[in-house]
Amino acid sequence: MKRLLTLLLVILAETGPSAACSSSCSSDCDCRSRGLTSVPQDLPTNITRLGLRNNIITTLSPSDFSRYSSLTNLDLQSNEISVINSGTFYNLASLTFLYLIHNQLPSLRTDTFVGLDNLQYLYLHHNNIHSIEAGTFSATPQLQTLNLRSNHISTIAAATFVNMTQLRHLTLNNNQITSLQADTFMGLDNLQYLYLQNNNIHSIEAGSFSTTPRLQYLYLYYNNIQGIEAGTFSTIPQLRRLWLHYNNISTIASGELLNLPLLDRLYLNNNHLSSFPADMLEGLDNLQILHLHYNSISSIEAGTFSTTPRLQSLYLQNNNISKIAAGTFVNMTQLRDLRLNSNYLSSLRADTFVGLDNLWYLYLDSNKISSIESGTFSTTPRLRGLWLQYNNISIIPAGLLANLTELQDLDLSYNNIRTFPIEALSNLNTSELSGLFLSYNQMEILPLLAYDMLANISAVSIDNNPWQCDCRMLPFKERMNGTYPFESQITCAGPDRPANLTGKSLLVDVNPDDLICAETTSEISSTLSASSPVGQSSQHFSSSPTDTPSTTQFPPRVGEALGLFSLSAFLSGFLGMVVGSVLVSVVFLAIRWMKTRSKTSPDPAPGTGDVCNKGDAAGTVPTKHLDVTGQEASASSAADSASDDVGTRPGRSGPVPFPHSFDQNYPFLRPPLPPIKGAGPHNDYQSVPEAAHGAEVAHGNDAAHGADAAYGADGAHGADAAYGADAAHGADGAHGADAAHGADAAHGNDAAHGADGAYGADAAHGADAVNSYVPLSRHFIHQQTRPSRLPKGLAGV
Repeated sequence: MKRLLTLLLVILAETGPSAACSSSCSSDCDCRSRGLTSVPQDLPTNITRLGLRNNIITTLSPSDFSRYSSLTNLDLQSNEISVINSGTFYNLASLTFLYLIHNQLPSLRTDTFVGLDNLQYLYLHHNNIHSIEAGTFSATPQLQTLNLRSNHISTIAAATFVNMTQLRHLTLNNNQITSLQADTFMGLDNLQYLYLQNNNIHSIEAGSFSTTPRLQYLYLYYNNIQGIEAGTFSTIPQLRRLWLHYNNISTIASGELLNLPLLDRLYLNNNHLSSFPADMLEGLDNLQILHLHYNSISSIEAGTFSTTPRLQSLYLQNNNISKIAAGTFVNMTQLRDLRLNSNYLSSLRADTFVGLDNLWYLYLDSNKISSIESGTFSTTPRLRGLWLQYNNISIIPAGLLANLTELQDLDLSYNNIRTFPIEALSNLNTSELSGLFLSYNQMEILPLLAYDMLANISAVSIDNNPWQCDCRMLPFKERMNGTYPFESQITCAGPDRPANLTGKSLLVDVNPDDLICAETTSEISSTLSASSPVGQSSQHFSSSPTDTPSTTQFPPRVGEALGLFSLSAFLSGFLGMVVGSVLVSVVFLAIRWMKTRSKTSPDPAPGTGDVCNKGDAAGTVPTKHLDVTGQEASASSAADSASDDVGTRPGRSGPVPFPHSFDQNYPFLRPPLPPIKGAGPHNDYQSVPEAAHGAEVAHGNDAAHGADAAYGADGAHGADAAYGADAAHGADGAHGADAAHGADAAHGNDAAHGADGAYGADAAHGADAVNSYVPLSRHFIHQQTRPSRLPKGLAGV
């Protein structure tokens, strides 16, 4: 029994953590994740690699590694080490790699790494290091890579890196460093990579990098740098890449980048630059990529990039650029990628992109571009991608895309394009074009030629346009067969009649018979009026544009439009003529008496309303001139008014109406009128055409037109007053030709109506001379009418 218990104890001892680690290693021992609290001491002494990560070791002492002097690689990461006693690594002169990542080290002392004469790679990131004593790394002269990122370092003492002439990579990012001094990196003569991003650096003293003359890659992004002072980078002529994005830089000293001839990438995006001086890039002959996006740049001076002939990518998106000066891109023959999206450009001129002979990709989306000159892209013949979405473009000039034979992607979506740019797109090589995007525009019709064009492009987007599915879309519809994806993108936005096609798929839901156009027709309008002392009769047909689907409405025939007077109108007219005949006789006698009296009466005094033109064939009766409101007006004002709207007939001095061209233009509106019985031998207007114009030849016979005294009521238009002398043009608003043409009767000019015009006193039709009995050739389309007023003497008839 005793022997059995002894055997079990031996077995248990051999199966412990260290026993399991030692039993599986020779030169390379992997003791990871064993729950070890200390370095095992039973490992082969000649081991070269020892892995102790993911254990719970808290302290390191000199005795831990004294047996393992051949170690070249020691991995202690992800433990809980907070103390490294002096001399811990004293016996590890062959150690090359030391990993102390993810531990709890609070600080580094000068004696921490004593003995590591050949150490080349030291990883100390993700600890709690707050301070590093000056000279800490003097015991590691062969160190090439030092990683101190993600600690709590706020200051770096002078001479911290003394005697580190072999160091190539220094990583200090994600700490709390606030400033850099001229002696911060003293001793780093061969440093090539310096990582300082994600700190809180707000100032860089001039000469801070003077002790790193071979620095090639400098990471300073995500800091709080306000400006770049003169002399900051001038001492590192071998610098190839400079990351300064995500700072608060608003100014860069003139010429500060002048001494960086090898710089090929410069990141200045996400800063506060508002201006970009023309000399800022001077000396950057080798610059290939320049990031200036997300700044506040509003303008770029011409020639700014003339000193960067090797530039291949220029990022200017998300600035405040509203205008690009001519010559801005001169001498940029190597540029491949230009990004100007998300700015405030409103127009593009033909000289905007001069110098970009080899440009491949041009981003102009999300601007305010509303106009583009036809030759804008003629200077970019090798363009492969053109992005113009999210602008205000409504028209694509026919020659805009000429010579772009290598174009592969064209995005014009989210604009206001109203017409499918068939002419502009016809200049492209559709075998090269792989993507065309025209969605979210205002296009209504797809021409037939667009079908074959779209069919040759692999990626097409034309959805969300207000497509009008009418007869104009019929040729395109008949060409559709459902073969290509773009066919299913066409959704009708109209028309609403005759069939409501809104929201329907042109491919699936619409038949060719549904594609109907509404035609615009006109209905001719006129007013036929007949006036008499006792009333008025009229027939009216109107004219208005009418949209009718699929069929055309013709104008009604003239005979149907005019029709006949109604029976009531005829009886009213007949009764009026009978009563008028009685009044004619009375008035005729009264006129004869007045003429006899006038021969014996003295001449009227100047300024009175009684006038007698003895030289004329007929005289005028004394009347009062009234204005359009029925108030008394002076004879002089009436005479003055007559000259406003009338001319002068050759051969006489009286006023004449405007030229009657309406008869010639619309002869179909001039049918004969039935004669009115009892009004004298010339009351038949069919046989007296000149009566329409109030000519004296037709109306010179006083007896013939004496019947018109019936329309003069109280004698205002009696006998010669109606048609005599110069009063023939509107004395009687009913029969004056000018009443028909609106000469002055229609215009309400009292002077045009002689003594008693259409609006004067008891004129035949009172205020409504425009509705008097006139020949039909005087009826204009849409002539407005007003109810007639009965003559004063016939108000009770």
